[in-house]
Amino acid sequence: MTVSTFELAIPTILRHEGRFVDNPSDPGGATNFGVSLRWLRAQGLLEELEQEEGDLHQTDVQAIKNMTQAEAEGFYRVQWWDKYGYGKVDFQGIGTKIFDTAVNLGPVPAHRIVQQAINSFGRPLLVTDGRMGAQTYSAINSSPQGLLLPKMQYFQYAYYNALVYKNSKLHPFLNGWLNRAYDRN
Repeated sequence: MTVSTFELAIPTILRHEGRFVDNPSDPGGATNFGVSLRWLRAQGLLEELEQEEGDLHQTDVQAIKNMTQAEAEGFYRVQWWDKYGYGKVDFQGIGTKIFDTAVNLGPVPAHRIVQQAINSFGRPLLVTDGRMGAQTYSAINSSPQGLLLPKMQYFQYAYYNALVYKNSKLHPFLNGWLNRAYDRN
């Protein structure tokens, strides 16, 4: 049996997330390698990053801008991959997709997307609660992998469209999000 690995998944996240941006329309604020100022503050990790940078007096935005790829990868491994157990997914493409979606949307929406995709096969097995427990992992690993990924892409696409429908200010991000849903960038 194979399992998903962080080392094979992280290049996708870094490719989708890119480098430093500080777009005033982005609710996450300043972001580097996909790690946002808002997320670091919410997790209580901003001070840790500033200490690593060696200057507690630098601005929060500067701390994000100075973050290294290795630091970002460390956050992703501990706060996402390990925390949610994505290595329990037998198929790399599915493990990477769940991880990438969780980084972009948050873990609960991403986990609901995979649960909805599994349930769409006509045999509702899972409560779409956004929790990655033993039942969800078992259902992922026993689903037809060639069909699961396109279903996940469809539900991710629908999620992005619903976000923009609810908040038209997010429309400038839609094409990038849809490209991400189908891994077209």
